[in-house]
Amino acid sequence: TVVENREFLYYLPERLGEFDWDEFEDLKGYVFGLVSGYTYSKPFTQALQEYGYTVLYSTDSERSLHLLMAGRVDFIVDDELLMGPRLDKYPIWKAMVHPVGKPISFNSYRMGISRLSPLAERVDEINQALASMREDGSLEAILERR
Repeated sequence: TVVENREFLYYLPERLGEFDWDEFEDLKGYVFGLVSGYTYSKPFTQALQEYGYTVLYSTDSERSLHLLMAGRVDFIVDDELLMGPRLDKYPIWKAMVHPVGKPISFNSYRMGISRLSPLAERVDEINQALASMREDGSLEAILERR
């Protein structure tokens, strides 16, 4: 695993107060801002169908964030690795938008190398470099620049 990431509901505590959820059923009655064409976790996608959540679709995550800030949606769903840098563009919003405590999903991102690739014989070296980058913080620094 190169990177582990979590998908969260993001919201405005100023608008909804402190919020937490246990089951997807707890999210009925709220409006979600989602990105058209984006792949969400299987449990969340099933809950969308089962509970008939109201959804406003946008063309990208930044537009969904604008819907949240305008009060048109109650939650947006996004990866924590992407939301941080996105909120860095809007420092005032960064203080206002928070993830709900429980993540919707956990995702592990891996690197795939074909056995036919010249890199196949260097997999151990690549794994060592990634471990070193994790240890010295340089991998995290790279991810934060996204």
